[in-house]
Amino acid sequence: MVNIRKITIILLCGITLAVLVTAGGMELYYSGYLPPMPDVQKGRIYRMVVQHGFIVYGTKQEFQRLRIVRDYFLLVAIICGGTAGVLNVIYGDFPASVSMNRRKP
Repeated sequence: MVNIRKITIILLCGITLAVLVTAGGMELYYSGYLPPMPDVQKGRIYRMVVQHGFIVYGTKQEFQRLRIVRDYFLLVAIICGGTAGVLNVIYGDFPASVSMNRRKP
């Protein structure tokens, strides 16, 4: 039973990391790839704010993808990471290191 819990916690942490890397990668990609001015000919008319205030313009599909990543992927990351943390606190399968438990003189 302990092995199943450990595998579950590791998988939940892996999902959290994958989702956060995907979201960050998409933000970086959009900030470097999409134009900072609207381009009507290519259909890049949807305004998006990425990377802490950097404004770019993309197509409707790019805008929808960014919205899905921001809304749902980050919710999945919070749920998976929180669940992994709660399971570890409840069952203690991954205890804190010894150096954290020592008292300082």
